[in-house]
Amino acid sequence: MIAGTVLVPLLYALWLSVHADGPNILVQTPFVGLKNYIAVFTSPDFIASAGRTFYFAAVSLSIQLPVGMAVALLLNEKFVGRNFLRALILIPWALPTIVNGALWMWIYQTGYGALNGLLEVLQVVRVPLGELRLKAGLQQEVGQSLHQVLSIDSKILAGIFAFAAFIIPITQTYGSVPT
Repeated sequence: MIAGTVLVPLLYALWLSVHADGPNILVQTPFVGLKNYIAVFTSPDFIASAGRTFYFAAVSLSIQLPVGMAVALLLNEKFVGRNFLRALILIPWALPTIVNGALWMWIYQTGYGALNGLLEVLQVVRVPLGELRLKAGLQQEVGQSLHQVLSIDSKILAGIFAFAAFIIPITQTYGSVPT
């Protein structure tokens, strides 16, 4: 059943990709081989889109990984309120990305955004951020990175817990680590 719902459409999509574009999918079209793939991969739109994607990935990872690791190591230490903070970190991770994006749009909104209001009250800026013409990509990058930091943090923290709960007792049993 799963093969029918996954494999058949996949194979049909591959078959369509090596044939010319027709008026509808029921009309037999000539075989063009890899011509469609060459057209896509050499398209200026595809190259620009791929460049933006790689830039977004590089900036996101360079922010998310070190911050996520630092937060995970901090939450691994013992302090008052640690369990509350661990639970609090899971809230943004549980939100769908689209909801998170809408929240960050509200935060950055020019006229009534929460960040503009806060920065104006603290007298950090005199002009709302939207009027400074910041790149929209930067705002999206910050929002996405903060959302994903908490996801990375929870995964690193889970790895630290697993290591502490499983590997260290085994090494102590066999004398590799002093008890």
